Amino acid sequence: MGKYIIRKSFDGKYWWVLKAPNGENLLTSETYNSKESCLNGVQTSKESLKASNFKMLMTARKYEPYFTQIADNYQLLARSEIYTTAYARDAATDIVKNYAADAIIEDLS
Repeated sequence: MGKYIIRKSFDGKYWWVLKAPNGENLLTSETYNSKESCLNGVQTSKESLKASNFKMLMTARKYEPYFTQIADNYQLLARSEIYTTAYARDAATDIVKNYAADAIIEDLS
């Protein structure tokens, strides 16, 4: 089962990380000014699992594959890790689609 982990930064902002069942990081969110906004971001991530909510990208300098998750209103929700191949990146999006909706939330803030 996947897991959303909520954290708080030294400057008082919140963010979440979605972890795969094997513990690997799949997505890291943008920062939020409040815990409530962060929890809303998690809920939006859980609901934004259509193919159109994922943008397959490459870094500009080394052409390394990664992806972003966006909400239906086109707001950026989170960014993935960098992957060694486009195949690995695409497989990671499938993991997000399969596990995010039922992922538990662990608050470490």
